[in-house]
Amino acid sequence: MKKCIYLIIFLSFSHYGFANELYPKDINVLVEQIELCQHFLGEISGEPALDQARNLNADLEKYCTNLDQKRDKLREKYRHFPHIINKLNSYGKCLDDCQPSDAKDEKRIQIPKLCEKYTVSMYRPYEPIIINNQNIIIFTIKGDSSSHVIQNETLELLRINCSTGDTESLGLLMSQDVNKGAVLTAVMHDNKLFIIHYHSPPSGFGYMYANYRIYEVLAYSISKNTWVLDNKLTEYFGEGGDVINYNASDEASKQNLKFIFPYKTKQDIIEGLSNQQFDVYNKLANKEHVTGTIVRKTKLQEVANYFDDEKRYLIKGDRVNIIDTSAGWLLVEYNNPKKGIIKGWVMCVDTSICNKE
Repeated sequence: MKKCIYLIIFLSFSHYGFANELYPKDINVLVEQIELCQHFLGEISGEPALDQARNLNADLEKYCTNLDQKRDKLREKYRHFPHIINKLNSYGKCLDDCQPSDAKDEKRIQIPKLCEKYTVSMYRPYEPIIINNQNIIIFTIKGDSSSHVIQNETLELLRINCSTGDTESLGLLMSQDVNKGAVLTAVMHDNKLFIIHYHSPPSGFGYMYANYRIYEVLAYSISKNTWVLDNKLTEYFGEGGDVINYNASDEASKQNLKFIFPYKTKQDIIEGLSNQQFDVYNKLANKEHVTGTIVRKTKLQEVANYFDDEKRYLIKGDRVNIIDTSAGWLLVEYNNPKKGIIKGWVMCVDTSICNKE
């Protein structure tokens, strides 16, 4: 194992990895070391490697913990440089990647034997979703798979009929201009498929979001034996991040998030399909008139999951018409006696819909 660690450290200063003039030398060195760690594990990936990995576990854990500690220090050092922070956060914790432990092995799902040949590839970075004994959905890297560095590739969702070999693309999880991020989980519920994933914020907006993550939920429905993106349900769950109170005067106050994206787990999705906001979603879909009351002073935002220095606001007791709902936010209309109809997004918890105080 020590030879492997020495090899990784030695190669991290060679031609492997990612060097970019946009980043300081210490950032490039750390990125190279992380990618070499991932490269090393990729080379030993597969069932026979699991026993080998268990034997290497202790040294790997120590090495990867050291990389994580280095990254934490560099985050603090370059905290005022969003593009550097985004780069550091485009990688998961090294310890997660570098430690294929017994616990991870126990959680591996059972792939139908008919489908095994379609799931063996280091360029399919997440566990497949089992539909039945001959149909699965896999995540695959779309683009140039010759590189071990897959952070900037696009992640594609494919349905495979394992008995016929037929494939169907369910779309790309990310557009070409941002990092693919990572899939948090896939949820099957009420004959619908939900994919929860995250990616880095657009350039210039990273400072607003905790962990520099934007979350998104994609909802799919079955139509004529084909998985189809349900645009309305996808918009209901929406996308966004945990918004930092970046205007706070001290670091402790900044840790009190202004907003937490509500859909990150399977349980979040299930609750999101039965809560008050989903009731509003269904009523609006049926063209029903929905109203609510503001329960505390709140600013009207131009878009959901974003806090700008808006001058427009509503106060406790204001009655509003609800036009749309997405990601824990409501699009409302208020009839201002002096200015007429004004419209904007407010957090659902600031209304009687989600807050019965």
